[in-house]
Amino acid sequence: MDNGTVIIELIQSDGGVNVLPKEFINYIIEISKNLGFHLIVDEVYTGYGRSGEMFLFKKYNIKPDMVCIGKGMAAGLPLGAVLYNNSWDLPYNDVLSMQGGNMFISRVALEVIKSLDEKRLDFVRNNGVNIIKKLLKISNDKISSVRGLGFMIGIEFSDDVGNPDPEYALNIRNRLFSDNLACSLTGESNNVLKITPPVLIDKETLDSGIEKIINVLEE
Repeated sequence: MDNGTVIIELIQSDGGVNVLPKEFINYIIEISKNLGFHLIVDEVYTGYGRSGEMFLFKKYNIKPDMVCIGKGMAAGLPLGAVLYNNSWDLPYNDVLSMQGGNMFISRVALEVIKSLDEKRLDFVRNNGVNIIKKLLKISNDKISSVRGLGFMIGIEFSDDVGNPDPEYALNIRNRLFSDNLACSLTGESNNVLKITPPVLIDKETLDSGIEKIINVLEE
């Protein structure tokens, strides 16, 4: 039976940096299997070490029919690909892509893969945990949630009665940008500050950036 396809992000990016609970993931997988759906995991953001794992679906023991990857493949240069188990027919001819890559980008991608050893993944895991711990210690009534995994971290802002506060979030983002630190806003109300350091960042630059975020939030 082939009724359709389910696509999931194990950590929502534009949805607000929400880490999907394992129970919910298992529920989606069970439904997909029972209904004869193909399962696609979108690891364009989480893949290549950003979650602290080379691919997060492997940590969760998921066996998808397809995995979408990109972004981190070539350190942010335009390159994308899919991992595919050949379980259903896909068109290969006359397909054009902005993310197809070239010789230079492919060479960068090879260098990225060489750098993503277990030591680097540990760096992402450990520093991700430490960053969240630091952010949770900030005294700021506007912060309603700090969440994430690895180098995918979100800070959610709410007003005094618990409603989303996109205006305050925008103010924080703009103040950080004026201090040469680029973060984006995400979530349904654009009230979540998304912190996604490069996987291959050095410790000094990482610490400097996080310190700037903490200083702005504590002002």
